[in-house]
Amino acid sequence: MLSIAIASLVLAKSGPVHFSDQVTLRFHPPVGKKYPFKMKMAMSMSFGPKAPPMEVTTSMDVVMAVLAASAGVTTMSTKISNAHVAMPPNSPMAGMKSSMEQQMMAKSVQMKIDTRYHISATSGLGADAALTNLQTLSFPEKAIKTGDEWGSSLDISKAMAGIMSGKTPGMEMKGSIPIRFKLERIGQGPKGRAAFISLTMEGTMSMSMQGQLIPVTMHSVGNFIVDVATGMTMGMKVNSESSSKIGGNSMSQKMLQTMTLQ
Repeated sequence: MLSIAIASLVLAKSGPVHFSDQVTLRFHPPVGKKYPFKMKMAMSMSFGPKAPPMEVTTSMDVVMAVLAASAGVTTMSTKISNAHVAMPPNSPMAGMKSSMEQQMMAKSVQMKIDTRYHISATSGLGADAALTNLQTLSFPEKAIKTGDEWGSSLDISKAMAGIMSGKTPGMEMKGSIPIRFKLERIGQGPKGRAAFISLTMEGTMSMSMQGQLIPVTMHSVGNFIVDVATGMTMGMKVNSESSSKIGGNSMSQKMLQTMTLQ
């Protein structure tokens, strides 16, 4: 009885059992593995203070498959299905609903990702803007513990290249937006031990439209759930806002994007 009492006292003083307070995040999911996700994106665009906002909501099923891995680089493919676009019936884009859904499902996406989640090569990544936020994630060089922060940046011209290509002739987007990450905690994720990471991204990019240079201010906050064992993203939620002025008229955009493992 005395030994049990002493053991109970030791446990009480040491506190509850926690996951290890330090992790080294590296991307190396097993070849052949497939990860099914549900992605949703709600977007609202306003053109001036008096104009009603233009709202679009998209949802889709996304399967990410690990095709190969060599020399620290993993090749992933992404297949989109069950794409749905919702918007008010009086929206200027209402007539494009069907074509938007078909375009999202028509293109195949491939990514090459190194162990620190740097996307070194892409094919068709701009097939859907919902995949763009995956490019913001970056793992730190060293082991981290709860509360640690690290930085990265998003190359706008690279991130938006596929989305803009061929759709808006004469438009070009440039800039590098700084990103700050923070390890909020280590805990139980959808598939085991996970790192819960918050993100803050704020800066200005430039948009060139038919020779006119337009500065665009961006601000995003969000979070990622990363599987510690494989480095695979298990979930994501990002809130983004941007604003600009074109010819004296203000334009703003708000977007909420979520990705949930099924």
